[in-house]
Amino acid sequence: MKKIRNATIAAFLLVAAGWSALWFFGRGEIDTIVDGELARLRASGYEIEHGARTVGGFPFSYRVTYHDVTLRDPGTGTLYHLPRIAPEINAAEPDRLTIHFPEKFRIEMPLDQAARDAMPGMPPALAVDVEASGLKVVAAGLHTPDRQFFLTADSLLAVTGDTEQPLNLAVEMTGLDAALSQPPSGPSTGRAAMSSFEYSFTELQPVGASTAEGSAKDLRLTISSDTGGTGFQAALAGTGTSKTAYQTGAAEGALRTLDGEGTVNGEFTYAAASTAGTLTIAHGSAELKASSRANTAAVVSAPTPDLPSPTALGAVIAAVEFQLTTPILPRAEAAPFTLRLALDGAEPDPALWALIDGEAKLPREPATLIVDLEGTGRIPPGAAIPRPGEAQPFEFGTLSIKTVDLSLLGASLAARGEVAFEPVSQQPTGQVTVTLIDALALPGRLAEIGLIDQASAAMAMMMAETLTEPGATPAERVARIEMTEGAMTVNGQRF
Repeated sequence: MKKIRNATIAAFLLVAAGWSALWFFGRGEIDTIVDGELARLRASGYEIEHGARTVGGFPFSYRVTYHDVTLRDPGTGTLYHLPRIAPEINAAEPDRLTIHFPEKFRIEMPLDQAARDAMPGMPPALAVDVEASGLKVVAAGLHTPDRQFFLTADSLLAVTGDTEQPLNLAVEMTGLDAALSQPPSGPSTGRAAMSSFEYSFTELQPVGASTAEGSAKDLRLTISSDTGGTGFQAALAGTGTSKTAYQTGAAEGALRTLDGEGTVNGEFTYAAASTAGTLTIAHGSAELKASSRANTAAVVSAPTPDLPSPTALGAVIAAVEFQLTTPILPRAEAAPFTLRLALDGAEPDPALWALIDGEAKLPREPATLIVDLEGTGRIPPGAAIPRPGEAQPFEFGTLSIKTVDLSLLGASLAARGEVAFEPVSQQPTGQVTVTLIDALALPGRLAEIGLIDQASAAMAMMMAETLTEPGATPAERVARIEMTEGAMTVNGQRF
């Protein structure tokens, strides 16, 4: 028995010694792989500097830890400062490189002169401090051209580092799991999922500030492009295609304005049970589709002498559908333009109904809105990039009003028409027909509950009767709008 025990111990020691020898032999292999990755990045234009380097991970992996690392992206000039970074290869998976990130590091993103001119007071580079738990990137297929990258983190918080600058933001994610397939040429695809996503945004004003914040649960993203790693940039430049799709569970947000002492003087909040959408950029145009379900929104007004307490005015919307297709780059020829919007089941919340119509004199059916517009348009060649808050110059070619239907407070409106626009001057030519049903009674109802006075109600009814003529039924009024040679007529009357 003693001989068997001694033989077992001797065998174990022999295996351990052999494994140790193999591990130390493999150190040179990991050095070669990591040095090769650094050489590849430097050949691509990346500037990389680091301090001391140590190798560990015995007995089942090889981990090279670089201290005091700085890396500059050649494309954007973004600079990364990391106290350490640790590439690791498991002995059983030599074609997978896992890069472990520190819990804290900083990113500096340069701002061009146009961005700084648009927002005076911004620094030459935007500093972002990152705090991460369990952040790592895995590069799979080291020995093949078609590499895949996987990023995971238990949590990640990114905050701009200077609270004195006019613009600051923060983003926090939990349960982050992402993947990217990026071959040397051809299509690239990516996906990302996170348990929660939160953001906040603050912009200092001459007096006070404006803020935005929000969150979403169970966020899912997919991204694809037809030109590899440059897909999004190529799509924006009009030479490629990029598509992003998203969906979330519960989402909410708030917009606020603050006075010079930090007191909230206005607030808008919104929430949805779920959201989804896509953004496609191709051939110099963009298509945005978005939808949400079980929406709520509220405006909270600042206290006034008449209402000393903050007042919340809210509404619910059962469903929202939105689609916009539009050119995003200057071009000589007009491109397709579409705008579709559908709001279903919109109505004030009980508190707002009680405020505006406590005796329930108004019809309470939920409001609906359907908009379907098609046409052509362009951003004219040579158009300047707009500053923040400015509209992008846009010229319509044609516009087809296929559907504009609104049902509200017992009245309805329908519009149909075709309009063409002169280049540059944008003078319209065409016809639009507007049909109103039970609309003449609405001003009187609003006056009866005190939302408008009797004089305003009488003026509104007189204008409606002047601009419309009787339709097919007693409740129907019609306005036929003609636009030609810079003039406009309504039911034959020139305006």
